[in-house]
Amino acid sequence: MYGRRNSTVFNRQGRIFASAVVTLTTHSKELALDLWNQNSEGETWEYVYFLDEVKNQNIPYAEFNRVAQYEPNNIIQGFNVLYEDKSRLIIEALGLENIIYLPTVSEVDFENAVNDLENLESLDTEGKAKRRVEQSFLRNQLFEGNIYAECGICNKEYPVSFLVAAHIKKRSVCTLEEKKDKSIVMPMCGFGCDELYENGYISVQESKVVQIKEEPITPLVQGYIDTIEGNECKYWNENTFEYFNWHYNHHSE
Repeated sequence: MYGRRNSTVFNRQGRIFASAVVTLTTHSKELALDLWNQNSEGETWEYVYFLDEVKNQNIPYAEFNRVAQYEPNNIIQGFNVLYEDKSRLIIEALGLENIIYLPTVSEVDFENAVNDLENLESLDTEGKAKRRVEQSFLRNQLFEGNIYAECGICNKEYPVSFLVAAHIKKRSVCTLEEKKDKSIVMPMCGFGCDELYENGYISVQESKVVQIKEEPITPLVQGYIDTIEGNECKYWNENTFEYFNWHYNHHSE
């Protein structure tokens, strides 16, 4: 088993077959005996790990070794904890990012990351790391570790993995102070609301979802808009209405 903070993978027979998040660890012989009893030598498994976000994987050792820069014939054995840089490389390359249990990011680290991004000319490795800090902070603010949350447009509940922390005002035109404003984002689902908002088909005015663009459109798209137009958006408030106004005016031109 490999781990970085709370990210873990499991392997056997030449492949990584699962990934998960370790949410809690404990040392309890009594619990172990109750769960698994003991083997023929009177031993049990006293160190217990509680998991969430368990996902099936099918990653050959050869692919893992290539990304981790190990010898091609390296065999993963036993329990190993990887250093942060190598863990980050593996998690990114193999798509093992967590959705619910994001790293804890302080407000100071968040603001520092936003400041640093202003001075980077491209999203290279350093820039991507800063962007992850920013996104982790904003998602933690929105979802607070919950497994489910509501889309701010259609008001339907989804697993948070189906929701994005969408910028109300386009991030690329936000001032530095606006980028640091925790109110700049709201949850939107990937079932249509985020795309419709991003492409200017819908917006929010006076706390209500409104349609802006009407072309190009199909009956299916129009039908979806009809189901959400007029919805109450609880993210419209004194801290956000100017961001919504920017979005509406920008896409109404």
